[in-house]
Amino acid sequence: MDGAMINGRDKERAREREIRKERKKRGNRKYGQSELRHAKAGIYSLLVAIAAVIIFAILLLAGGLYYVFYLLFTRGRVSMPKWYFFLPSLVAIAGVVALVLPIESNPTLFLMTGVSLIALSVTSVVISYSEYVAYRAALKAAKANAEVVSVEVAEVGDNASEQ
Repeated sequence: MDGAMINGRDKERAREREIRKERKKRGNRKYGQSELRHAKAGIYSLLVAIAAVIIFAILLLAGGLYYVFYLLFTRGRVSMPKWYFFLPSLVAIAGVVALVLPIESNPTLFLMTGVSLIALSVTSVVISYSEYVAYRAALKAAKANAEVVSVEVAEVGDNASEQ
C-alpha cells in the first residue's frame, strides 16, 4: 500500500507542478495569449505609417506641381498674379520634405499634410474665381465686339445701297 500511496502522491505533485508551470508560462495575460515580442509588436503599424507617409507625400508633390503647371499654362489665357504660384509651390516643397523627413516625426508629417491639403483647396478656389472673372470679362468684350461688328455691317450695307 505504501507504494500505491507514494505513486498517487507523485502523480498529484506532478500535476501541481504542471499547473504551476502553466500558470507561470501564462503569467497575467488574459486567456493565456502571449504578447508579441518587441521586435514584431509594431511592424504592421510601422508599415502602414510608412505607406501613408509615402502616399501623402506623393499626393502633395503631384498636387503642387499640377497647380504650378496649370497656372503656367493658363497665364496665356488669363492674367494671373505671380503670387498665385506661392501656395502650390509650398505644397510641392512640403511633399518633398515629407519624403525626406524620418518616420519618427509622424505627427509633424500629418499636420503638414493637412495644412498643405487646405492650401491646395484655397488655391483651387482662388484659381476658379480668377478664371470666372476672366471669363465674364471675355464675354463682355465679345458682346461689345459683336455690337460694334453689327453696326459696322449695317453702315457698310447703307453705303453700298447709296452707290
